[in-house]
Amino acid sequence: YIVKTGLYRFLHFNDSVRESASEFESFHDNQSGSSIDKFMLIENYLLEGNYSDARSTLSDITPENQVETNYMIFYNLYANYEEALFEEEEFTEADSTDLVDLCFLCPEANGSCIIQARALYNLIYSTCSVFPDCAESSGERTGNLVRNSNGYFAEFTVHPNPTSGEI
Repeated sequence: YIVKTGLYRFLHFNDSVRESASEFESFHDNQSGSSIDKFMLIENYLLEGNYSDARSTLSDITPENQVETNYMIFYNLYANYEEALFEEEEFTEADSTDLVDLCFLCPEANGSCIIQARALYNLIYSTCSVFPDCAESSGERTGNLVRNSNGYFAEFTVHPNPTSGEI
């Protein structure tokens, strides 16, 4: 599913490649109306600030795998954040918990929305937290954006200490 999503998006934005082979055209056309296609539509709605159409399109999707479920959770959280920001309200504790849960998933197995969730988390909380990518990750790495009289700088903590030097 993740590979199909990547290929669809690549072909969608690269007409010359898509039109270079009938197999590419056919693959792209067959995804019309699929969850992959709808997720791109949702992203466009969110980019435009059209949260009602984004939520309406989300409600039309029945997730068929964990990756689709993760995308649906992320898009709902993103819409919630943007609406709370517009209404000058706080991001809810429940949404924050759901966002952190996404952030700790492995992007390779759970979709690129995990990386987007991590970026959203860092934006909301003004940090540069580095979440472990997968079970084989080599220790915990975190960072924060710290402000002093000279401006902002990044402060990192790496565990275990001493480390292998890998950040």
